[in-house]
Amino acid sequence: MFRELLSTASQVKLQLIESLLNDSHCFIADLLAEFDLSLSLFRKYVTEINHDLSFLKISIDAHSLVSLELHSFAARSDVYSFFLAESSAFKLLELLFSSHFSSYETLAIELNLSKSSIIRLIKKINLEIQPYDFHIEKKPIRLAGNEINIRQFYAVFFLEKYQHEFRDASKNQEQEFLKIAQLFAAATPLKLYFSDIRKIAFIIYVHSRRDRLFASKPAGDKIEYFLERIDLADFSHYQRSYLEKVMGYLTSHITADPTIYSQVRQTFLHLTKQIFDKYDYEETDFQEKLTAVTFKYLLETNLNVPYCILNDRLARFAANCDYAQQAVNREIIRLVTHSELPAIRPATINHLIYIFHTSFPLFAKQIIDQHANYHLALLYDTNGDHTEMIRTQIKQFVPYDLTITILNPLDSFSIPAVKEPYDLIIGNIVPPSQKIPFKATDIFITREEIGFIARNIQEKAIQQIEKKPPSNLH
Repeated sequence: MFRELLSTASQVKLQLIESLLNDSHCFIADLLAEFDLSLSLFRKYVTEINHDLSFLKISIDAHSLVSLELHSFAARSDVYSFFLAESSAFKLLELLFSSHFSSYETLAIELNLSKSSIIRLIKKINLEIQPYDFHIEKKPIRLAGNEINIRQFYAVFFLEKYQHEFRDASKNQEQEFLKIAQLFAAATPLKLYFSDIRKIAFIIYVHSRRDRLFASKPAGDKIEYFLERIDLADFSHYQRSYLEKVMGYLTSHITADPTIYSQVRQTFLHLTKQIFDKYDYEETDFQEKLTAVTFKYLLETNLNVPYCILNDRLARFAANCDYAQQAVNREIIRLVTHSELPAIRPATINHLIYIFHTSFPLFAKQIIDQHANYHLALLYDTNGDHTEMIRTQIKQFVPYDLTITILNPLDSFSIPAVKEPYDLIIGNIVPPSQKIPFKATDIFITREEIGFIARNIQEKAIQQIEKKPPSNLH
């Protein structure tokens, strides 16, 4: 995976930030165990992150709780841009996209590295990129191999690094790219948003940057459907062969022909409805979101190369899904593997799981709240204010609806022995009834206990859904 081209320290820092972005409050001990770090090295990485990434701040409080604050103007993508910009390997790759070098020495001067470092770096890069049918040649030092794969890789790389910023293009050039992209978007069967059109324009920009180095072969055979609907008179200063090459490349990179798009969209409609019906879920603006889901899916399946950093994140996103999401994921995998969708690979399935949960972010919470009907009881030998504080903390940190009852320890023996209304009792007093699940806790609720309660709620909801007879599924 191209993420391996980052230095070891950068990989750990990036994973640390991702962990805190997914769970903004963690204890130091948990992070040390997760990343196998010493306390001194952990503090060193935190100091360096706070110094180098001005748009976020990692804090550690007096109770060893670690939190991350992402500034309001920043996004997760800014984190990836930073690490791609700082990596020597990706700097070298960017130079080779539009330049050839006659010797290691000239390249070393350009990157401010030693000749031996350049040689090691090229060897490391080649190990990562050779499976995708391109590599770095040594005499001269240049990229060689499958030109379509080279351009797809760089479109992905520059999109992740520059986020649609046309770095060395003038405003007039940028407008030309956008004009072609808008015509292309109008000719496709897709309903594209401005951000998608700008992505298409950015890919045209990347394509034109590569063309400055040398002319490449026209790409693809799915061109005429789009070209016959585009008025080339608007681009009289472009050669038709160039437009064919651009449109062919975009078609192979962005989407498939209209027949495949229509089939894929209809398949997604059928699969998504099955999932929604099983879990009794309704989604507003479903048809509009389905178009976006189809676009994202086709974009990923037509890539011959993985994302630079995101591909690894997609696999970890699927692996880190909670209990309820994992149940939904199994249903997605079951339906997808028996569907007629093209190019079903493990990476594709991870991408579909990511698309589903990010396109329908309220899905998991809504199905849990709808089916769990969870009742929790608190049994502590402390005063009422303390138990009320614990109830408030649970309500605050458990993201699901639940009913919480405070039990009087003096009346604990009166807890009904039959048909108890509680799904779980937690506290520092063991209840006399053994029929109700009980978890012993200290007088202070911990992160692990919050997670335990949330997991129990998820398990009950999924069990209730699985008990529903097939005849009840619409």
